[in-house]
Amino acid sequence: MPAPTIARLAHCFLTQEASAYRPRIQKLPLADPRAVARFYGFAGDPFLGRAEPELLARLPGYRRVGNALARAMADGMSPALLVVPDGMGREMLPALLGHVLASSRTELLELPLEPESSDLVLLKSILRELGAGDFWPDRLGIQPLAELARAALLDRARAAGPRPVFLVLAAPGLGPEGLRFVKWLAALEVGGRPAANLVLAGDAGLPAVLRHRDLAGLASRIYVAELLSPLSGAEIREYLHAKWRRAHAERDLFSPEAIAFIHAATGGIWREVDNLAHNALLAAFNAGKPEVDAQVLAPLATLEQKENC
Repeated sequence: MPAPTIARLAHCFLTQEASAYRPRIQKLPLADPRAVARFYGFAGDPFLGRAEPELLARLPGYRRVGNALARAMADGMSPALLVVPDGMGREMLPALLGHVLASSRTELLELPLEPESSDLVLLKSILRELGAGDFWPDRLGIQPLAELARAALLDRARAAGPRPVFLVLAAPGLGPEGLRFVKWLAALEVGGRPAANLVLAGDAGLPAVLRHRDLAGLASRIYVAELLSPLSGAEIREYLHAKWRRAHAERDLFSPEAIAFIHAATGGIWREVDNLAHNALLAAFNAGKPEVDAQVLAPLATLEQKENC
């Protein structure tokens, strides 16, 4: 993929209207969760607890990105680039992609990429993920370990079993030097096809790093580039509906105006959506309202224009 396409991907993120605002969410006194559940007729607060990747994977935007990555990995179109804006759940990516790729003949393997990660540590991680052992002494050196990792990758690529997909999680602020190992990994081929399928995931600064001249070979190999965008208003509505169904709620609890307000106040960041929806339920409960409307939400979150957006 040529560098201008990567630059356009970063531009798409940086110019989103949702990123022009940041929420300022007020905290509310705790209420008895059993009383709130009884009042609204659901089993527990649907907006508390850990994120549920299977719910996000059903949303149109996430589903489109997931399907594009699944097709690319199934066809050996590797590496793929996935840009994940701040707050979109970088730590949830393994579970999310694992859910998306569950129906394909692939096996998701994690490879965290930190600024302090040495080639030696990364090679050991690959060998461990491929089941080739976990006790490789440092004295072997990089070259023998690289040959072992290469051999293990080629064996897996030739085997009839699921193809390994490495989710390379690039830490924020990682420079060109930190991606040198990924460049080596992406260059391994078997019969003209990549030996290892790669999904390189990072924040909005990653596309700019890939434009560095030392990474021209890696950037030119990228077949698919996707942006995990914040939720749209329609996706927030669908996401809230899914949460209510999980909690056995029998009716809608948020008015259309409330959903529009949540979208504007959170910028579509699902974690902020959960936080604001939870506080809105408490505020509506305290006011004795059967539904969350814009009047309930107005005191909870205000919109502040970001500087230099």
